[in-house]
Amino acid sequence: MAFISILFVRAIMCPVGAIVDCWSESFLVPLIKETMPRDRFISIMQHLRFDDRDTRAERVKTDKFAAISDIWTRFNENCAKSFTPGEHMTIDEQLFPTKVRCPFTQYIATKPDKFGIKFWMATDLDTKYVCSASPYLGKDPSRQKGERLAENMVMKLMEPFLDDGRNVTTDNFFTSLSLSHRLLQRKTTLLGTVNKVRRELPQLAKDTAKREVFSTSVLLQCGVDVLDQMARMYSVRSATRRWPVAVFYNMLDLAPVNAYILYKACTGWTGKRRLFLRLLAQQLRCRFMQHKEILAQRQAAAAAVPGTVKTTQCQVQESCNRNRSRFTCATCKKFTCAKCRDDGHWVCKPCKV
Repeated sequence: MAFISILFVRAIMCPVGAIVDCWSESFLVPLIKETMPRDRFISIMQHLRFDDRDTRAERVKTDKFAAISDIWTRFNENCAKSFTPGEHMTIDEQLFPTKVRCPFTQYIATKPDKFGIKFWMATDLDTKYVCSASPYLGKDPSRQKGERLAENMVMKLMEPFLDDGRNVTTDNFFTSLSLSHRLLQRKTTLLGTVNKVRRELPQLAKDTAKREVFSTSVLLQCGVDVLDQMARMYSVRSATRRWPVAVFYNMLDLAPVNAYILYKACTGWTGKRRLFLRLLAQQLRCRFMQHKEILAQRQAAAAAVPGTVKTTQCQVQESCNRNRSRFTCATCKKFTCAKCRDDGHWVCKPCKV
C-alpha cells in the first residue's frame, strides 16, 4: 500500500521525469522520501508480480492475459459491485499509451499516442464512472462463429447492467441492427452512429444516420473520452518493459477516478481530485508508517542499552550453547546472551561474581 501511495504522490507532485528523481536533491519530494528509501522502492518494482509464475505457462495457453488477469477480474468485479449506473451508459475504446512488447499491442493512427494496449470500456454517462472494462487480446476462440467482435464486446461489458431499462451509446464500430435487437430483448435501447456501408441499413436510414452523427458523437465525447482525459491528468504511468506493469498502471489511473466519484457521492465532498489523491495516498501509507514508527521506537530502546551492536555469538557461554546476542557486558564488553547475564543488569555472570 505504501508503494502504491508513492505512485499517487508522484502523479500529483512530480509527474515529469524518472520516478527515482523524487529521491534526488534536485527534485526531492519529502513525502516520498520519508515513506520509503529509494532502493527499497526499486526492489519492490523489480520483483512486482501479479500471478504465480510456476503455473503461468499452463494458464497462458487459454488466457493471453494470464499474467495479470486475476487482479484485473477482481478490479472489474469491485467496480461493478460498488456503483449503480444511471439510465445512460457509453461504450468506447481506450488506448493506454505504452510501447512494451506483448502480443496485443495496438497501433491506432487516430489516437494522440499511436501505440498502446487497447481496452473496451463501459462508463456511466453522467459521472464518468468505469462500470466495466476488458482488454483487447486479438482473436477470441470463445466467440461464436459469425458473431461480430464489437457485438460480442458490447454484450459482455453490459451483461451486469442489462434488463433495467438503460440506454447505451456507441460509435459506428459497435452499432448494428443485430446488436440493437439483442439489447432490446434485454430491455436495453441503443443509440449510435451507423456506418453507411452496412447492408442492413436502407437508403432512408442512411440519410437519417448522417444527421444523427453529431448528437451521438457529443454523447461519446462525454463518456470514455472525458474519462481518459481525467485519468491522464494525474497518471502514475512510468517507463517499463513489462506489459503487466503497464496494465497495472492503467488500473491505478482508473481506480482513483472511480474512488473519487464514489467518495463525492457518499460524503458530499466538493474538493478537487488532486487533493483527494493526496488524502488517498496518506491513507494507503498510514499503516506502514505506524509500523515503521514502532520499529524505530524498538531500535531506540535497544540502543539505550549499553553496548548494543550487531548480533553475534555469545562470548561468555557459561549457561548457553553458543546462543546469539547483540548486547555486550557493561563491565568486560563481551557479547553476552540472556542466559549468561545477570537478571537485573546487563552484566555477565563472571563479572558479577
